[in-house]
Amino acid sequence: MIVSALATAVGVNLGLTVLLVSAYSLLRRRPPFVSVYAPRRPYAPLESWLAAAWRRSEDDIHAAAGLDGVVFVRIFVFSIRLFAVVAVVGVGVLMPINFMGDQLQLIDFTDLPSKSVDVLSISNVQDGSNKLWLHFSAVYIITGVACYLLYYEYRYISGKRLEYFMTSKPLPQYFTVLVRAIPITDGGSVSDAVDKFFKEYHSSTYLSHTVVHQTGKLRRLLVRFSSFGYICIA
Repeated sequence: MIVSALATAVGVNLGLTVLLVSAYSLLRRRPPFVSVYAPRRPYAPLESWLAAAWRRSEDDIHAAAGLDGVVFVRIFVFSIRLFAVVAVVGVGVLMPINFMGDQLQLIDFTDLPSKSVDVLSISNVQDGSNKLWLHFSAVYIITGVACYLLYYEYRYISGKRLEYFMTSKPLPQYFTVLVRAIPITDGGSVSDAVDKFFKEYHSSTYLSHTVVHQTGKLRRLLVRFSSFGYICIA
């Protein structure tokens, strides 16, 4: 890639970003868009929506948009952390190593816009060079960091979800009960018998059911959970 082409691409993307942010800032107060983009939290007249959104805490987001809003924001947090590590490894370690290679001709800074940026890539490292192990190791380091961050975010969001269920009012759909030996009438299916039984005796808490015909795998799960100390009621 030519340096001038790279600079043009960066400039176009930055220009589009500024244009879209400016358009949102101007159009969000127009009558057709107020119902969609009006802020739920009142801001001062001169307070920038971008700065105000940046200062909002996670508790504010949870109160305004719920747990789904928090998860959406955590996606951006995960991306920022991951790409920060990628930038440090790529720009701070790999790029200088690539630049010091001699596979390609050295860049001429007197005619920089028309030169290629390949000298900053792995293409400038000699074939069979021991420096390639650094690129190989960088892939595993970044992969390990990504896996750790995914695990961290999974535990964090799972904890938030569990906290939400623990603090909210219990609802029937939060629970599943394993039952058996439901009386079946002649000529009727098992599913109809289960549905009729629970609608008649547990109509206030019954939502739906699933019939398990092949119970071999289910029995193995019950034995496994029993070994962990869980109590299974059937």
